[in-house]
Amino acid sequence: MMNLLRIKLQAFCGRILPALLCRRTAGKCGQHGDEVKVRFATGLALAAGLAGQVLAADDPALFPAAQCAALWFGQADYAVVSPYLDSDPEDLELARAFRQVALHQTTQGPAAIDAFIAAQRRQMRFLVEAFLFGGDRQSRDLYESLMEDCSDFAARQPETRDLR
Repeated sequence: MMNLLRIKLQAFCGRILPALLCRRTAGKCGQHGDEVKVRFATGLALAAGLAGQVLAADDPALFPAAQCAALWFGQADYAVVSPYLDSDPEDLELARAFRQVALHQTTQGPAAIDAFIAAQRRQMRFLVEAFLFGGDRQSRDLYESLMEDCSDFAARQPETRDLR
C-alpha cells in the first residue's frame, strides 16, 4: 500500500503538477490571475511537503535533512528573482550543510539525495513565493512549520549546529 501511494505521489508531483503549473504561470491560460497562481503554487508546495514525509519512510535522510536542504535552496532561488527577499549567501550555506547531513544519513546513496533535493527545490521556491508574494496563510503555516522542524533538527547536527 505504501509503495502504491509513493508511486502515485511521485507521478503527481513529478509530472502532472509541473505541467499544470507551467500552463498557468506561463500565461497560456488567460482565465487565471495571480491569485490562482499563488493558490496553485501553495497546493504544489503542500504536495511537496507530503511527498517528503512519505518518501522518508524508505530513507530517514530525506526528512528532515534533504527536505531542509531543498527548502533553503528554494528560498535562495526565490531571493534571486524577488523584489521582497534579499539574497543571502547564508541560505546556500545552510542548504549545503543540510545536504551534507543527508548524505551522512542516507541509506540510498548520494544520487538519491540529490534527486530528492532537485525534485523538491522548485516546489519550495513556490512555497516561499506563495507565502511572501501572495500572502497565502497555508503557505506561511507550512513554511513556518518546516522552518521549525529544520531549526530543531539543525541544533542536533554538527554540520548545522553553528549556522544561523
